[in-house]
Amino acid sequence: MKIDLHIHSVYSDGCCSPEQIASRIKALGLSGFALTDHDSISGWTRAKKAARDLELTFIPGKEIVIREPIRPKEKKGRKVGEILALFLDEDIKIKKEEQNISNLHEIADQIHDRNGIIAVPHPFSIFFRTQKIIYYLAKNKIKFDAIETMNGRCNAFENAKSMDYASEYKIPQIGGSDAHTFREIGTVYTFADANNIEDYRKAIKKGFGKPIGIQKGNIEINLNRLNGRIIRFLK
Repeated sequence: MKIDLHIHSVYSDGCCSPEQIASRIKALGLSGFALTDHDSISGWTRAKKAARDLELTFIPGKEIVIREPIRPKEKKGRKVGEILALFLDEDIKIKKEEQNISNLHEIADQIHDRNGIIAVPHPFSIFFRTQKIIYYLAKNKIKFDAIETMNGRCNAFENAKSMDYASEYKIPQIGGSDAHTFREIGTVYTFADANNIEDYRKAIKKGFGKPIGIQKGNIEINLNRLNGRIIRFLK
């Protein structure tokens, strides 16, 4: 199975509807997709139907923003990073304002209790979205299941550093386009030798997933970011 495990829709900061995402995935010949909107599962119902209509596999997911606890005179805590929750049976029960590093153990437990897996997306991004979360997870011995070693919005250096880290610590690897625009969908995906969603999930956890995709350069990455902002502004 070939599944893009990291896509954003109009339900967060993406430009495409769940139906457009499913249509693009089908056209590219992939097996399915995960919808991983920021702190939102609002697109799950439409995405599930769109996938079913096109005989695709849909994986319910969510990209959860993790922050430091709120300090005096701050409206919200400083961003530490993000985690991908994939294969969820239902949403976690922690409020958005409680998604901070002091609750990481509880967040991780809830994801695993819901049959989900935890992946660290773009763990070594340098520009725009520096990730510190991987260090907090390791320091506090919080179990996570995979690292996104090929992200469609990371350059070659950033992805290579993620691969090196995963190889050194023997952590399963996944890939996802991190698509926010139509043209990015399906450019990176995770292959696993599986015939159904449960076997696919198990294969990833066991380290049998293989990230595959197009490695973009900084110019194309930044143009995709700019294109997404323009499209959202015009809407």
